[in-house]
Amino acid sequence: MKNTFFEAMRAQAEAFAKEKAAREAVRKALTARYRDASREEEEAIDAEIKAWYEEEKKHPYPYSDGACRAYRAYAASLNNESSAFEVSDLPWEKDYDDFVGTLRAAGIQTFVVTDQSTALMDGIHELTGRGCRLIGTAAVTRKEYLFGRREEKEHRGLEFRLS
Repeated sequence: MKNTFFEAMRAQAEAFAKEKAAREAVRKALTARYRDASREEEEAIDAEIKAWYEEEKKHPYPYSDGACRAYRAYAASLNNESSAFEVSDLPWEKDYDDFVGTLRAAGIQTFVVTDQSTALMDGIHELTGRGCRLIGTAAVTRKEYLFGRREEKEHRGLEFRLS
């Protein structure tokens, strides 16, 4: 059930995290120098730290919140060995365009929403407003850890088709 689009997202996010860690190491070294600096050195180091923050603005995370929510649904479906692509946590209202766009880009044709939040009705309308057709009720079987054992559990949901 691996999806090449989502796997590429994962690889890019991991590469971003490594690059960010390297940049953070530079910032930490600057702040360590600042703590041990004389009054004369503080001003120069302060300018370097400010420059670091300005440079960091040029390196935003490569994915929106909606895209990340779609990826997390993929990763959870894979990890839980779900019987269908499962969305157990719908995005915030502002993130639906990117969420649905990412599902489309990944080639997902159907998915089952098992989210039980109070905003579920709003979520249904957000999805249908973006071209997701409500097919009907469905159930997803996934493996969960219950009392130290991994057991299959069925979750009720609503199945949608991307059109």
